[in-house]
Formats: sequence, C-alpha cells, structure tokens
Amino acid sequence: MSEDIESYGQNRESHEKPSSNIGDRIKQIRQMLKLTQKTFATSLGISAGFVSDIEKGKKFPGSQVLISLKKTYNINLDWLLTGDGYMEPIGEAFISAAIVEEVSAIVLDFLFSKNIKLKAAKIAKIITIYCINIKNNKVDITELHNTLTSIEIALDH
Repeated sequence: MSEDIESYGQNRESHEKPSSNIGDRIKQIRQMLKLTQKTFATSLGISAGFVSDIEKGKKFPGSQVLISLKKTYNINLDWLLTGDGYMEPIGEAFISAAIVEEVSAIVLDFLFSKNIKLKAAKIAKIITIYCINIKNNKVDITELHNTLTSIEIALDH
C-alpha cells in the first residue's frame, strides 16, 4: 500500500477511555459503513494494517488520511479530531458502503482484466473520484465501465 500516506501516521500510546479517541471514531465510521478494514483502507489509499493500528490507538492518521476521510466519506473533521459536534456535517450524507464496494469491485476487475498495474494510491484515487461523482449524480454507476475504458485509452497513450 501507499507508504507515503502511511508515513504521515505517528506512533503514539493511547491512554484515553474508549470512544474518546480518534481511533475509536474511525472504527465507528468504518463499522457504520459496514466495511472491512481492507475495503476501508483501499478507499483511503492505505493498508489494512495501518487502519488496524489506528483503530487500536497505536498510530495516528496523518493529514493525507484525514483529507481522504473528509473527501471520501464527508466526515466532519472537527468531530473526528475532538469528538465535538456530529460525525458528518448537517444535511450531508455518506457514500453508502454498497456503492464503495461496487465501485471498488468494478474498478479492480477492470484493471485486472486489462492487466493495468497502478499503485494503490492511484487506484484509491480513482475509486474515490467515482464514488464522489456517483454520490453527486455526475456519473451513473451503470456508466462506470464506459468511463473506465476512457481511462484505459488515456493510459495507453
């Protein structure tokens, strides 16, 4: 997975009570979305092990991970960092786990079938962009394969 993103994470010891630290809140987000650590990690461009370490309070997510959480799942960073306020901004909705998993499967199957090799961070970025565009009704999930073909053509040139 992307070492550059993970390198922002810092080791730390957690002496906070349950539900009062950022790792607990990140786990709460992942579980609410009904995502495995692996699927959640892929959507953020990090490894499942790094997600596990964050959730256990062994590591702290760096700025790139926090930005990815905000962009991908529209998390209220004030809530994430401090526990104050609401998980998501009022009136905003999460990208459903079903969409993230379906888009991830389509993108990964497409890349595999075309033998296109990209770094995990680039794959996560593609998945994130499609999820956001689907959420904002800019792309229909049924059109995803056609737009991926455009990516293939662009990568060939």
